[in-house]
Amino acid sequence: MSTLSVNTVTAAPVQSNGSSSTTAAQSQASAALSKISPALARAHERIVAQAQSESTSISQLGQYKATVSSLATASNALGGISSKTTASDAVKMVESFIATFNNAIKQANTASNTSGQSQTNASRTLVESKRTLSSTDSSRSQLNKLGITRQQDGTLALDASVLQKSLANAPDATTATLSQLGKVIGKRAESELADKGRLNVASTKSSERALALKQQQSALLSAATSMSQAQTSSASWASKQALLKYSAS
Repeated sequence: MSTLSVNTVTAAPVQSNGSSSTTAAQSQASAALSKISPALARAHERIVAQAQSESTSISQLGQYKATVSSLATASNALGGISSKTTASDAVKMVESFIATFNNAIKQANTASNTSGQSQTNASRTLVESKRTLSSTDSSRSQLNKLGITRQQDGTLALDASVLQKSLANAPDATTATLSQLGKVIGKRAESELADKGRLNVASTKSSERALALKQQQSALLSAATSMSQAQTSSASWASKQALLKYSAS
């Protein structure tokens, strides 16, 4: 039998477009392997399901890391605020901080809505990261005086008019509180993004698992090829066609 090429499971982000055709291809692959061995077909289905989970994790982690990176930038900028900063610039800095903070919290909230087998490694990581980022180390009353209120879902809302009044009446105290807020969140965001931080560790593990799944699929195809070669010549042709369908999936 000629050598068959292997198109292994990849860890590309899951996309909605073409999902039906992907599912159909996977079903055809399982059916093709069933002609050789039902056990191999079941193994194929298991590998595909695990690969899809890792693909989702890698995609979620990549998107969340980009959001946390933006949060670190906005937080560090807020950390440099002072009484010399104009009221207009101060409000813009706070708005930018809150927008990026809320984006991170919302992504983590979406991940936390999954549970059981549908919860990916990334989902669990994002939930843990949210716990780290969501504590502002500022009392609710302190933030309320600046026009910043915490919503039920953990996000923040800003009343710019209240902030402007606070900047006008007590610029030193207001900017000191804002600077502390920015420094705290900025430090935590950078910790999450560090080489040995939670997000990079989770990304590395997901990539390693995706690679292991590719290797498992390659080994599965090798086993199927060996089994088909041991069959009769009349059956070998059908087996070869089955393998070709599987390797093209």
